[in-house]
Amino acid sequence: MVQKNELQNRIIFGVIAAAIAALAIAQGGYVFFAFVILLSFIISREFDNLRKDGQLAFLYCAIPLLLSYHPGAALVVVFVAVSMVMVAQYQSKKLYPWLTISILYVTVPAVSLIWLRMSDASWFLWLVLVIIATDIGAYFCGRAFGKHLLAPKISPKKTWEGLAGGAFVAAVVSTAYTENLAYAPYAILFAALGQASDLTESAIKRYFDVKDTGTILPGHGGIMDRTDGFVLTAPLFALMVHAGFLAW
Repeated sequence: MVQKNELQNRIIFGVIAAAIAALAIAQGGYVFFAFVILLSFIISREFDNLRKDGQLAFLYCAIPLLLSYHPGAALVVVFVAVSMVMVAQYQSKKLYPWLTISILYVTVPAVSLIWLRMSDASWFLWLVLVIIATDIGAYFCGRAFGKHLLAPKISPKKTWEGLAGGAFVAAVVSTAYTENLAYAPYAILFAALGQASDLTESAIKRYFDVKDTGTILPGHGGIMDRTDGFVLTAPLFALMVHAGFLAW
């Protein structure tokens, strides 16, 4: 009965969260901007609760996030914030390496996503669809065929079969969305990188010995748990789009 209730909560709150995210994405502009800022604040608080060092990551993240409409300036401020933290740590002889990681973890993907949505909505949606397709494909293929663990010391449930299935589904979704098979290899690349992002977050949770980063989404955990696929993918993809490496 407990498992049934957990599944129901997972479906109900998953649909609600997806609907809110879809609305924010569709609106774009300041609505999406505010949505990402809100998620970033929640993620920073979840990271604060993991670290328990008394530091508030969002104090360092707020200014670069508010400058996200100007990504170059935002990333410069991120660098300044990280430098200030490192200097403060050196002067006080107290090391807070996870605070530095928190700042980068929150700001860089958030700035990248805001810039992508603002500059090229089509490619932004492509990345979102690829990450979602990867997660769905990896979950079902992993359950059906998974035998060989991908990273047993970090995540005991992820398998190579799941990764292959996720990459295949991502390639299919990419081809259907772009109507161009040439982008399938990129979908496979970002499917793999999305799984690496998931493993990165899993490694953080394992280090702090927690199952979920929060409880804001019953059945799903925290916001960190639901957005981890963009941690590594969003910055690289934004860089590729900005450099003109990808074009319709």
